[in-house]
Amino acid sequence: MKKLLTLLLLFGIVGCSNDKAPVTASSYFMILTCKMNPSALYTDKFYFNLKMTSVNRTSNNKQWPPETYKIEKMSSTEYKLEGIRTGGLFIIKDEGSRFWGLYYDVDYDTDPFRFMSCRKS
Repeated sequence: MKKLLTLLLLFGIVGCSNDKAPVTASSYFMILTCKMNPSALYTDKFYFNLKMTSVNRTSNNKQWPPETYKIEKMSSTEYKLEGIRTGGLFIIKDEGSRFWGLYYDVDYDTDPFRFMSCRKS
């Protein structure tokens, strides 16, 4: 009976271990924390890979599943985030210091509308 309990305990420890490397800030070029407004209930995070070629978006709003975007550099302060299936969606713009604006791609050139304000983590 003791051998069975020992095996079950060992199986539980090995079976529940996580083989993935821990995610750290050094795993990314930049992490942005974004909200629609300062009192917004939900927060989105954008994780930019080291090569600045893609970004992963997560949200604590259960209605928004995690998403991945390709990045296209537009200028030294602006990047277009393109959905894998949907094309251009957002423009992310460096607005100085640690602050970034997330704008809708639609009409960005003529009438930019800020979707979220972001802070570099």
